Amino acid sequence: TKTREDIRVWNKEAAESTSGTVAPSNYWFVVPERHLTQDWVSESSKTPSVKYAWFGTEINSPILTRPQEFSQGLPTLRRCLKGVQDNMVVGLNSGCGLHLHVNDAGNMKLQTALRVVTLVWHLEDTLLYPLCHPHRSKSAFSMRVSVESSIAMEKGEPAVSGEGAAVVAMLTQLMEKFKGRKKVDKRLIGAMKRLWAQPDLTSLGLALRKFNEGPVHTTTRCALVVSKYNTLEFRYPESTFDADFISCWTVLVRHLYGVAMK
Repeated sequence: TKTREDIRVWNKEAAESTSGTVAPSNYWFVVPERHLTQDWVSESSKTPSVKYAWFGTEINSPILTRPQEFSQGLPTLRRCLKGVQDNMVVGLNSGCGLHLHVNDAGNMKLQTALRVVTLVWHLEDTLLYPLCHPHRSKSAFSMRVSVESSIAMEKGEPAVSGEGAAVVAMLTQLMEKFKGRKKVDKRLIGAMKRLWAQPDLTSLGLALRKFNEGPVHTTTRCALVVSKYNTLEFRYPESTFDADFISCWTVLVRHLYGVAMK
């Protein structure tokens, strides 16, 4: 249903009574976070106050495509967050995360995704985690791709060709120059071969999951995910009502994806 200006909140019943196709991705979702049970939220170490009954809630924005949203620092998001804060009691705890989804106008090519993962692999500890709350690097919901993923932990070095072979050759040359230094990760070449050997996005999504997760997909996640929406999901930053922080992360994620598309 339409509330004011261009802020729309998804109403399933109203959408079903509307003729034509109504896309949920054009609306804001405010839904229960089913992984946050009442007992967990009420733990003394997790709740901001014992004066209220807290309910785990997830807020999802519509897909942002208008250039003005990004050039003006997410004005619609700012109004929505202010509306939430002004009209109800809200609190964030260490388990709350900010998840940013990105692709190319609804599509994502395997080659682009592989390039993004390669960039992220080298930037996790030097850029991405330092921009987050220290808890995020220890959280079960945002674990290091370069350490905890199946690509990082599995063995074997499959043959790669094309761009993957060029990436591996370049890294091999660089590592030779730093041979003998303690901080050189000797597992990097094997990990890059396993990464660039992925045949499709489905396989890549499985390879980015936490190592030895088992047949059932759990809430334990690495901080970069190939989502069911055909996007790359960045799970690094903590949740916040600071619109400037969210805007900066949006710029960073879009820039990384843009570099990978070139």
